[in-house]
Amino acid sequence: RFDGPSGFGGYRIPYFDEIQFVPVVEQAARLAGLLTGEFDYAEALPITAYKQLVENPDVTPYILKPRWALVLELNQAEPPMDNVYFRRALVAALNMEDVLRAVTFGNPKFYRLQPSFFFPEQSVWHNDAGASLYNHKDLDEVRRLLDQAGYNYEPIIFLSNRDYDWMYKCTLAVASQLQQAGINVVVEFSDWPSQIQRALTQKGWHINQTGWSPRLDPIQLYNSLKCGAPYAYMYCNPRVDELLEELSRDRPVEERQALYRELQQIVWEDVAVIRIGDFFTLEGTTAKLQGYTPFYVTPRFWNCWKE
Repeated sequence: RFDGPSGFGGYRIPYFDEIQFVPVVEQAARLAGLLTGEFDYAEALPITAYKQLVENPDVTPYILKPRWALVLELNQAEPPMDNVYFRRALVAALNMEDVLRAVTFGNPKFYRLQPSFFFPEQSVWHNDAGASLYNHKDLDEVRRLLDQAGYNYEPIIFLSNRDYDWMYKCTLAVASQLQQAGINVVVEFSDWPSQIQRALTQKGWHINQTGWSPRLDPIQLYNSLKCGAPYAYMYCNPRVDELLEELSRDRPVEERQALYRELQQIVWEDVAVIRIGDFFTLEGTTAKLQGYTPFYVTPRFWNCWKE
């Protein structure tokens, strides 16, 4: 069916008898191992090392694109997050590019502004619905919306972690902008597993810092948008449920695209979640490794060999 590899399918040749995957927690250690030749491949390398890797003939750097959507999940079980005017005020308070620049040390190769929950590389599902509501910071509008919401400077608890540097930097940049807009954000850090466990209680927090990896089909948004779903955090819109149900049925792709476009527009109008933008990561291989192709789900080493 395919002349060569395609995602997880197609023609694949296992040149290596064995591949060892070695967990290395520290970014600096992963980088050092790649540079010394101890590792043939390393992922999630520091963005600041990109120029160094490009100029080194012994390694080959790759920007993994797409990789992550920076996302703020909102807990509508806790007031005032149950008020749509308050949620809209959060969006109006944010300059998304400033957040992305903080995450990527200002390197435009590693971020992209766009409102879709699918990446431009996913051409079947990517669209611009909600663009009029995305990345239009307006502090006068924030004040108007907060007044409509009846917000009285109550603490807004923002869950995050330091385990993932890009989440940590995103949190600091978002919290700073929200505080400057008159929203009393209080950041609470924990390790990533504890953060997830606390978020699932739906108690004592308002914003949860996370990142969404690429979804392959709109139906994969079910757990984040369906009424009563575990990661919807009390968001509930019957029309969104209807659209998810329609998207789960076998129908022409053009019809499914129209349904998804409507769903994406509603998500932005409701502010079910806040999508900051696209964040790309840096990985690299030794120059001796041939045939490697980056892939946004997991690294693949079939059809690869060493010279």
